[in-house]
Amino acid sequence: MTSTAVLTELWTLLAVRRHEALASETCLDIATSCEVPTIEHRDRERALGVLRSWPTAAFSYGDATSFVVMEREGIEEALALDAHFRIYRYGPARRRAFLVGP
Repeated sequence: MTSTAVLTELWTLLAVRRHEALASETCLDIATSCEVPTIEHRDRERALGVLRSWPTAAFSYGDATSFVVMEREGIEEALALDAHFRIYRYGPARRRAFLVGP
């Protein structure tokens, strides 16, 4: 599973570092081979709340929407290449953390 926000960030990274055609091909392959849940209005509002309540964490909007979709879907594991998914805490008193690989 991935999110539209993650696909957007991936497309931008690949387009800048490699080529737009590769970015499009890669994102199309991913989007058609796994579940991509819709980011709902309530997710957007919750993501904005995450950004407001973690002002020094430098989470991207893609990170924040991923966090709230993961919470909504009950997903506890993430593949992440930066520290943001290791920093974020959720649940009562922010005591829960995602299990992050690699």
